[in-house]
Amino acid sequence: MLRGILVLLIGLGITISWIGFEEASWGRLQRYYFQTYLSSTYQNRNCRLLYVLYANGWRVARDRDVDRGTAPTKDQQGAFPFVLSTDAVKKGAKGLEWREFSGLSSASARKYLQSEIYAGQRPLQLIAWPIVLGPLFTVALLGVILRRDTKALQDGMRGKIVRGPRLVSCSEFNSSKESDGVGFEVLETAGTLRRFLQAGPQRTMLRVRADEETSHFILVGDSGTGKSSLIRELLTQVRSRGERAIIYDPATEFTPQFYDPLSDIILNPTDRRMPFWTPSDEIRHPVDAAALASSLFPDKLGDKNFFTDSAKKIFAHLLRYRPTPQELTYWMRNIDELDKRVAGSEFEPMIRKSAAAQRAAVQGTFNQAAVALHLLPAEADTKIRWSAAKWAEEKKGWIFLPSMPVFRESLRPLASMWLDSLIMRLMDSTNQPASRVWLILDELSSLQRLPQLPTAITEGRKWNMCMVLGFQGRSQLEAIYGQQSEAMLSQPMTKVFLRTSEPNAAQWVSRSIGEVELLRREDAHTWNFRLFSAPQRGATTQVRRHTEPLVLPSTIQGLKNLTAYMKSKDLVVPVVFGYKEFKQIHSGFEPRELPGLEPLSLVEAPIEEPRNSAGRKKTGRKTRKQEQQSPPSQFKIFE
Repeated sequence: MLRGILVLLIGLGITISWIGFEEASWGRLQRYYFQTYLSSTYQNRNCRLLYVLYANGWRVARDRDVDRGTAPTKDQQGAFPFVLSTDAVKKGAKGLEWREFSGLSSASARKYLQSEIYAGQRPLQLIAWPIVLGPLFTVALLGVILRRDTKALQDGMRGKIVRGPRLVSCSEFNSSKESDGVGFEVLETAGTLRRFLQAGPQRTMLRVRADEETSHFILVGDSGTGKSSLIRELLTQVRSRGERAIIYDPATEFTPQFYDPLSDIILNPTDRRMPFWTPSDEIRHPVDAAALASSLFPDKLGDKNFFTDSAKKIFAHLLRYRPTPQELTYWMRNIDELDKRVAGSEFEPMIRKSAAAQRAAVQGTFNQAAVALHLLPAEADTKIRWSAAKWAEEKKGWIFLPSMPVFRESLRPLASMWLDSLIMRLMDSTNQPASRVWLILDELSSLQRLPQLPTAITEGRKWNMCMVLGFQGRSQLEAIYGQQSEAMLSQPMTKVFLRTSEPNAAQWVSRSIGEVELLRREDAHTWNFRLFSAPQRGATTQVRRHTEPLVLPSTIQGLKNLTAYMKSKDLVVPVVFGYKEFKQIHSGFEPRELPGLEPLSLVEAPIEEPRNSAGRKKTGRKTRKQEQQSPPSQFKIFE
């Protein structure tokens, strides 16, 4: 209350001071006549005007005719604080005289003063700015104080954050981070004035620092919440900057928009634009063969399978023969061909014929990989030859790994092997200084375990790699990478959390955003009842510390599409992303004629007729019991 009265007094003082400041710029007679001019708008009163005496008569005085004189004293009745100006004296002015007009109406006086003294301005026009802006300033100041009081009251009820992550606006984030890197277009809530003017949300860019791009991004959210839209925005900016990108596109969402047939590569053996590729071109050293085999036959989480390990070692050995994909597929499908190529080596005991069960298990592991390798085109069916090793040296164009849902399961081993090979080559120290490369992995859980990925996330900054990982929940990565997923999820600096409906995933998102320490005021009211006196009321106030999530899991579960929380270090921004239409420039998938299924014929073994103990064929009629057990003729398959 006291602060409100103080603000009103301050506003009144500002208004009066402003009027005085405006009055200083008026002419001498304008200041002198102002009270008379103002009162003439609402009442009749005598009007006294100043005249100048010239040789040819009297004329109403103007500002140019007078200068400031000495203020009259009490005994100087009829004197006035004006003297003739030098200019008026030069023109022949003899003196000044007041003339009273007692019969002049207020309308005539106002009209005369307005035209002769105030150059057509009305009284309120002379003090319009102070009269209008002074009260507006007072109201605005009262609004600020009211808002601060309301916020203080809310802080007292909700608590004041003293430690932990901070919720900030988009503009505060950009200002605090001095952001100059890639970002996302968001809809920033209009301020108080814009809301008053009924202005909608303003589109602005939420950016990260350029030197934090190599600290990687993760996008977490259910299908359809907006992960693909955010990746499109990033790819648009990467393309405009002329940087390289490797894009795993499991739903063929990015290839139609960003693929450039003049420079880019599509790695999908079911697409006719696929170049010729053979694992043999990736082998520069025996270690490369082992790494390639590890990506094709990844170890299962928590289970180091002997048969997978055997297949991995034999596959690395086969690559030393420099086979084509077709030769490699034929060897892997025919165990006898494997016998020829491991004969005399340390791998021969792994598939010895005497260990039939072990031999069959290794054969089954090879058959799963051979399904994918069988799809690779022959060199005669392609126009160019490509390898990850050569691309890592030149870094020309983008690489797309699109997939159709019907082929995704079959292509998973190949896609995982290509991505793992590219990551390994990009981390080759001989390629320093490295140009920036973006690795976009949408729906990361649809890939096999990439042995090189955990290392790339933790150390990729050294090789100027920027990784964008998209997935739906933490459990997906834990199922593939186990304990390594902890470091993979904590290392990326920029995290975008969209809606996650699964409760455990929402709990993890809430913990990832962080907890805050609050100082919360708690009021306690008590009544003291006495027998012979009125009850007394007591009140106590305590300030206690509380720890709670900055964003509740239920809030994460209830987010709308294209709505998220973006976190970078200790700054958390609640954002609403703008939706954009994207045009399809090229075909996302151009099917290649694949080898069809070869018709199989049933090889029937000869049926040996039953014989008696003497070796003769059994003849004779069936017994009644056998006839009853025999199926009807319409159900007989073989006779």
